[in-house]
Amino acid sequence: MKSCQVRNIPIQQLSVTRKQQMIEVAARYYRHPDLGLAEELRFGNLVYFVDNDVDEIGCFLIVDFDHHSATIDGICYRFTYLGLGCATKAPMIPVFQQVKRDFARCLAPGTVGVLHLTTRTPFAYRSIVRAFGCSVFPTDSHEEKSDLIALARNIKSYIHHRSMVTEADSPFILRGVKKGPFNENEVARIGALREDTPLSRLKIACDGADELIVFHTFPA
Repeated sequence: MKSCQVRNIPIQQLSVTRKQQMIEVAARYYRHPDLGLAEELRFGNLVYFVDNDVDEIGCFLIVDFDHHSATIDGICYRFTYLGLGCATKAPMIPVFQQVKRDFARCLAPGTVGVLHLTTRTPFAYRSIVRAFGCSVFPTDSHEEKSDLIALARNIKSYIHHRSMVTEADSPFILRGVKKGPFNENEVARIGALREDTPLSRLKIACDGADELIVFHTFPA
């Protein structure tokens, strides 16, 4: 395997060959990878990837650096969206870390950066925690700090356009949003994982339509 060099390319410059390689990588996880990829590419502006030894994509991550900004309780936040990410022959963690480095260079002084994604799989949550450590939310705690709750509410309302129906609703859960089903092998792989995460605590099923809002924050 060649050295793990993370690169990116604007989505508008993706070749037909690159898109087909991305579909082949996504097919490891999804029943309809072509449809899912086409949908996800609408919400990003860059694709980060690592090539394998024969210049095929070993992993990729769709990213939007200009996703959202907000001022909450006097703090300026700028959000990036981590969209569809899949891997077959290269690790995702260096990709997440490179996205953070690149995004940090775009932040104005005094701004808090927010790397944000939604997921149904504990493998994605575990990778984000391994990439960024303890400042990934929600945590395994049953109670989050008030500023993090406010941030999650903002993401849910202004990025995903989902309102809080009752005070008992979790700001970290998006109900009935996901259309792209995992294939049978991936459902079985996730089902075999016996690990406590916020997804298991909040009863988010990998073969369901609900997703968990996950984010990592860091100062400029």
